[in-house]
This record gives sequence, C-alpha cells and structure tokens, in this order.
Amino acid sequence: MKKSLTVVVTLFLVVAFASTCFSEEFVKGRITKIEGKNFTLKQKDGKMVTLEVQDEQMLTKFKKGMVVKAFLKDRVVVKIEKSIPEG
Repeated sequence: MKKSLTVVVTLFLVVAFASTCFSEEFVKGRITKIEGKNFTLKQKDGKMVTLEVQDEQMLTKFKKGMVVKAFLKDRVVVKIEKSIPEG
C-alpha cells in the first residue's frame, strides 16, 4: 500500500512540474499599434498590453486591427498566430 502511494505521489509531482515548465503563456487581443520590435494589443476586457518580439520579422505579416494570440516565454513573444475574434 505504501509503495503504490509513493508511486502515485511521485507521478503527480512529475506531472505538476512538467506542466509548469512546458506550459506556454499567451495573450490574445487586437493589434492597435506596431512600432519596431514592440506592439500593443487591446484585450477583450479593454486592457492594453504592450509586448516585445524576439525579431521584427515576426511582425511583418500582421497589421493593425488583426486579432492575434501571442505566445510568451520570459515576457518575450516567441510565436504569434492569427486568431478568430470572440463575440
């Protein structure tokens, strides 16, 4: 009984650790401004968020007014995807 409990607890800790290490944080919103490596998104709740990309080339296919999902790692955008507006 004690051995199976140890296995379950260990498995839980491994899954919890993996989910925090490999989960990608993202921000979704409409682009309101693009300036160099920075761009500003207006989120659905009205908040404005300014983000920085690793490389300016990432922003070449996006224009003001587009709804996007920006994936972050250490507060820097690593990937941007077009998204479907909600509502």
